[in-house]
Amino acid sequence: MQMNDPAGPFQALQRAFPGAVVLLDAADRVAAWSPAAEQWFGTPASSALGRPAAEAGLPGCDVLAPAIARVRAGGEPERTPAIRVPGDAARFVEFIISRFDASPEAASSPGGVSVDAGPSASVERSPSPESSSQTSRAGGSGEVLLFARDVTDEVRERRAADARLAGLERRAAESEALRGIAVAVASSLNPDEIFGALCERVRGLFQADMTAVDLPLMDSRRHWCGEGADPDALFAALAPHLRTVCDTGATLVANPAPSDDPLPDREMTPATSSGDAGSSADSVGGRSTGDAGGSVDAGVSVDAGADTFAAHAGDGSAGDGGADVRTIEPVDGLDSAVIVPLRADGEVPGALLVGWRHGSPVAPDTVRLARTLAAEVALAFRNARMYDSMKEAAVRRDRFFSAMSHDLRTPITAIVGYSELLQDGIVGELEARQLEMVERISQVAGHLSQLVNDILDLAKLDAGRMEFHLEEVPLGDLVEEAVVTVRPQAQGKSLALRLEIDGHRGIRMRVDPPRVRQILVNLLSNAVKFTEAGEVSVSVGIGGEQGWIEVRDTGPGLPADSEEVVFEEFLQIASGNKAKREPGSGLGLAISRRLARAMGGDLTARSGDGSGAVFTLYLPFSEA
Repeated sequence: MQMNDPAGPFQALQRAFPGAVVLLDAADRVAAWSPAAEQWFGTPASSALGRPAAEAGLPGCDVLAPAIARVRAGGEPERTPAIRVPGDAARFVEFIISRFDASPEAASSPGGVSVDAGPSASVERSPSPESSSQTSRAGGSGEVLLFARDVTDEVRERRAADARLAGLERRAAESEALRGIAVAVASSLNPDEIFGALCERVRGLFQADMTAVDLPLMDSRRHWCGEGADPDALFAALAPHLRTVCDTGATLVANPAPSDDPLPDREMTPATSSGDAGSSADSVGGRSTGDAGGSVDAGVSVDAGADTFAAHAGDGSAGDGGADVRTIEPVDGLDSAVIVPLRADGEVPGALLVGWRHGSPVAPDTVRLARTLAAEVALAFRNARMYDSMKEAAVRRDRFFSAMSHDLRTPITAIVGYSELLQDGIVGELEARQLEMVERISQVAGHLSQLVNDILDLAKLDAGRMEFHLEEVPLGDLVEEAVVTVRPQAQGKSLALRLEIDGHRGIRMRVDPPRVRQILVNLLSNAVKFTEAGEVSVSVGIGGEQGWIEVRDTGPGLPADSEEVVFEEFLQIASGNKAKREPGSGLGLAISRRLARAMGGDLTARSGDGSGAVFTLYLPFSEA
């Protein structure tokens, strides 16, 4: 075979290159068309020869034309991007373009690009006179060779990697958004604050035009919508769908994406800081391709974990219990929407709506994420319901305060007052037996009055409504005022009441004086009450950033391991059965410790050395 006969070099090139080989003349007409070109591009050689490249079925001519011009102008061989083959959605090719060289050396390295040997095949040559005259000149004079290589697998792998990366980025964005929503849900118990903020966050997460939550609270339905929505009109239109969701637990979708289609170009999935992580475009032959949904342009399928609605319908994600997905018509001007049930305590009390006015079909990942969010909304619902219950309890507690303050205190005050009048003989002298009974009435009324005061103090502490007016007062004054109050009680039992405050009398504490006196009187009264013989002593001291007041007695002391139990409400503890014979509500120590801690101090208890009990009140120093 002569070197100036193109058939010989083409046969060598075909053997060396396993793909399709095409020769174009100076007018971009097909001068040679290999059997692989026939198979890949779908045009028989008899039809392709002599025709312009675009008419012969050569793919990507808009990409090839400028590259061919540069090569003809003396440029180096060029490699094109991957180009999809028309009519064959599963094939992508890459072209190597070089000037035609009929020398034997070119057969093993077309265009300076090394190729592997392939099977031998004949190459048909156009018999046209124009083509023959052009190819007879040395060097091909304007003729170019196109070597097509199948890169479908490479495109598939690259797209799969891109899809996986996009999926990871999307899931990371979802996780971050869910974290923010969870923080917002946990930051408040007020339903309006929780669901108002939640609707706005969900709207931003989905890049939606509408978000709404429908829930029952305080025996009535409550609605929250994203900004710009008319709640009354929206929920009137939604009422039938909401009943369906609550009755069946189904997820309703308006305009769902077909399960066998790739995800839409505008996915309704969460936004990231750089845009929509759910979709991406990559130029392949000048066409926009693939997204994170598991497919690339022209139907090149990749396995990126894409879900279908059929798979989601029973996967139980986000605790949906395997509920089904049902298609509905567009809702109140929303072209696309998803309504997911909110599950709380085994029930479906409400629903979450996400909608788009001019949206693409709802992707399966959107439904999955909406269900995940529904779990957060359900948690918020439980918190909000708890908040409503707490508010209702607070209202009842306030009514109880009012009743205790008026309906109980008023008659008790009257009883004490009339008892004192009888004791003073205002209405006449009483016999000794009568006077004794009146004194008992007065004592019992006094105990009842103290019980009412204790209960009110405890309730105020529980509600956080106890008011403290902090002042700087000398430590010695606080102790002496309390001792003066209890001294008659100690004298009545012939108990010594000893003070050890010299040297610390002038230490200034920042406290509420009446509350400290209340604590000290309670401690001293208990010490006198439970001590039959001996003494009750009071000592003071300083340590660290606190001062302390210690009340010690010589009574029966505390049982083992009861140092904390004594501060429980409505409980009296002492050695033997002494506590059973003494009156009291069992609230004094509980209230005293809580008062001390509310002022920045503390109250502790321990058994004395040998006998008795020791209670220590810690109080903060003045900041000065």
